[in-house]
Amino acid sequence: MDDTPRSDITDTEETPDKISLSKMGDVVLVLQDKRELAVLSHLLTHASTTFKALLGPHFAESQQERSAKQPLRLSLPDDDSGDKSELKVSSHCLSQVSTTFRALLGSRFAEGQQHRSAEFPQHIHLPDDDPTAMLHLCSILQYMPLDEAMRSKHDAPTVKRILQFAATADKYDCAAAVELTITGLLARFMQPSGTLSLCLPHLSDLALAAHLLRLPRHFTIFTSRIVTEHTDPFSTLLSEGIAEHPGAGAICEPNMNGLVLAIR
Repeated sequence: MDDTPRSDITDTEETPDKISLSKMGDVVLVLQDKRELAVLSHLLTHASTTFKALLGPHFAESQQERSAKQPLRLSLPDDDSGDKSELKVSSHCLSQVSTTFRALLGSRFAEGQQHRSAEFPQHIHLPDDDPTAMLHLCSILQYMPLDEAMRSKHDAPTVKRILQFAATADKYDCAAAVELTITGLLARFMQPSGTLSLCLPHLSDLALAAHLLRLPRHFTIFTSRIVTEHTDPFSTLLSEGIAEHPGAGAICEPNMNGLVLAIR
């Protein structure tokens, strides 16, 4: 019998999409769009301080038993979302690479006190996290392939996904664990002409992503290109909308106050 982890996707509204990233997954992350991602809690708590705390003794989630057959369920729902999906992951794997998950799945949080196993995974709800970014993060941490959205040949959609991914990796304190993969994804933008197709807002988003991922060389190059490849004033970023382009706010706000963009 093939026990290789796989994704079980359904289109019904009643049944959540359940994505298993580990056959030993004892935690189910219920994403914003209600998809469920099954993961290994041990990995989460070792890689993320947030999950280490959440699955520690101080939170109700950690006081529940969890296993692969009966996983702990952690919800991250969006009240306006109609989709339902789950990601089944390895808590051991996440705990190893993320200090946030290590804390969340540790003894100080309720999530970490629940029994979990591959048969009974623990469900953890993540209401504030971008579901696709969380899927990409867990896929990288558990050595699973990324979907086409992250490897698109179109620059603008890829930059958007990279920034969402960077924000999630920063939140769960596992930028170091994904550095090799993300530098590979950013390689094409590091080429001399790699960012010529990007507008100023998208380039500012790329610079912000490099900052969140703690990549100083990438940040230096991207911010320098904001000056060398564009002649538009920074004030034009204000019309782009901070919600749509967070990098615009990061670049524009300090410069509107008379500060100089630091470039080496």
